[in-house]
Amino acid sequence: MEIYQDKLTESEELPHLVFKVRENYYAIDSKNVTSIMQYEGSEKLPNSPPEMVGIVIFREKAAPILDLRAVFRLPTIDQEYEEFVRMIDQRKADHVHWVSELERSVETGEKFKLTTDPHQCAFGRWYDNFKIDNNAIMFHLGKIKEPHENLHHAAIKLLRCKEENSTPEAQEACQANVMSDLKGKYMPTVLELLEEAKELFKNTYKKMVIMIGEENPVGLMVDEVLSVEYLEKGDTLDALGTNRSEILTHAMRSKRNSNIIYLLDEQKLFRKFRYAESVV
Repeated sequence: MEIYQDKLTESEELPHLVFKVRENYYAIDSKNVTSIMQYEGSEKLPNSPPEMVGIVIFREKAAPILDLRAVFRLPTIDQEYEEFVRMIDQRKADHVHWVSELERSVETGEKFKLTTDPHQCAFGRWYDNFKIDNNAIMFHLGKIKEPHENLHHAAIKLLRCKEENSTPEAQEACQANVMSDLKGKYMPTVLELLEEAKELFKNTYKKMVIMIGEENPVGLMVDEVLSVEYLEKGDTLDALGTNRSEILTHAMRSKRNSNIIYLLDEQKLFRKFRYAESVV
């Protein structure tokens, strides 16, 4: 569904459209924008270059869709999601192994060799240091802190059952009660929240497409469209000396925040990748 339908009114000075690709901010001249829409799939062409995700029919014309992540040689959203899923599955496996070793220790009487410190286990070290540029996911993962700490505190209680109870029957009853909480409440909660994080990642990253041009339309796939605002032009980017400097011309300044915003020259972009001789 299109959420930005028509070109803005022609004038000598028009605002810029600001958008985000991964952690960086970019802008283009809004006079060249014909539409903004959520990406809902495209027809992939055989032997097409990696930056072209496919073709869509836009206002009765075939329009290539360029993934700016691929243009900037960054992991695509799909690749990031696959990596996130692998990471979450590994973190789940970390604690499945931890609980399994704890249970084996109780059953065999062997010393539990893994840590009972929630900050020192493999999961805890990951959890304390993990960051992602997605507030929804970070908020969701924050819910794991309490059940994860309860999990480790339960292990400490479990290992103290023999010290705090004098008879074998009382010791076994203590161990059974603690293990019931550990395996029946705390562990399932941690695993469920981790599993939900994968679905949340998929649902919060919505690929957006900025359509440029009318005669020869081309779509730019971005992570998020942020604003339409007047920006102040800063320094040129010639000194970067990278692939990006060929299609980015200036560092722009916003009155709303202090983020560096890179001005993208869409004509240079399209010429570089030979999608259209004149799009705008």
